[in-house]
Amino acid sequence: MASAVLCVINDGTTAVCSTFGRKVVVMDARNSLQKITDMLYHRSAVFDLVQMPDSNYLYSCGEDRRLACVDKRMWEVVNDLELEAYAQTMSLRQGQLLCGTTDGKMLFIDPSDLKIINEIFIGSGGLRQVRLNIGSQMCITKDRFFKVFTPGLHPKLFAESEEFDVEPSRFDYYDNDLVVACGDGSIFFHTT
Repeated sequence: MASAVLCVINDGTTAVCSTFGRKVVVMDARNSLQKITDMLYHRSAVFDLVQMPDSNYLYSCGEDRRLACVDKRMWEVVNDLELEAYAQTMSLRQGQLLCGTTDGKMLFIDPSDLKIINEIFIGSGGLRQVRLNIGSQMCITKDRFFKVFTPGLHPKLFAESEEFDVEPSRFDYYDNDLVVACGDGSIFFHTT
């Protein structure tokens, strides 16, 4: 690829990469990652990709403030939404698409028509990552906080970390274990 890869997702059949160079590249995961197609439907870096297992749809968000829904049967955009501020992170689960924007909002979007159902302001620094779980919605902010909200379209703040000394960059949560990676290379582990 001619530019940095920002995100990779894999459904067992295809591996899909988003790039800093505006492209989304689709490769055959069963055939030595042979390129199937590449698409240029964003005007700037493509930050994140999400899809549900066994779904025909792929969602992407980019620095151009565009949120796009692509039909994987044709590899064409079938719906899109222009946001007020760009989304750097998305999460998709059980008919809900959650976007974290650079102006500090969590957007709750219906993935079937890309209509914004609700939005809540989290923090002025913007959101670095969001994640939908079975019983919660989580995010890390650029102003150094990790926050957990109740599930649903009208969430309430459930828990919040102390301010991190350094900016958290990514987190993962699995089987009651939380791992937060920070910009200085440090990693924090927490078991719930």
